[in-house]
Amino acid sequence: MSSDFMGKLFALLCAILWATAVILFKKSGEKTSPTALNLFKSVVAVVFVFPLFLIEDVSSNIVQTDWAELWLLIISGIIGIAIADSLFFKSLNMIGAGLTAIVDCSYSPMTILLSYLFLSERISISMIGGSLLVALAVVIGAYQKGNRGLDASILESSASPW
Repeated sequence: MSSDFMGKLFALLCAILWATAVILFKKSGEKTSPTALNLFKSVVAVVFVFPLFLIEDVSSNIVQTDWAELWLLIISGIIGIAIADSLFFKSLNMIGAGLTAIVDCSYSPMTILLSYLFLSERISISMIGGSLLVALAVVIGAYQKGNRGLDASILESSASPW
């Protein structure tokens, strides 16, 4: 198989797996707190990823890295994942998968905009068009007839943010 075909196949599989994961996280979040769900997800990820480091012999690249920088990277990753994923799981509980997808969809356009502003990256018409098409697709997919916004009972039902 060509690398172009494999790239497209893996991109499609990634979208399918992520959609499946969001559905499973939503269902799990009905009975589990966002913090506990995040901790479980992180432990499972470490259990599956750590053997890959051993198989791929990543240690040769790590040895060349300054240990202070490596620890900063690890600590910032742990804090970032702990905060970001817990907030993501809480949003799934509060507003559902459809509206969370709309919020999550703002990631790519914001990355493009901030890359343009702070990194002087060039923005092509295809990047703008692609971002708009993805945003439009998510809004159309999440649209529910008769639902004109957040239901006040959703916000009142969760007094604690965690």
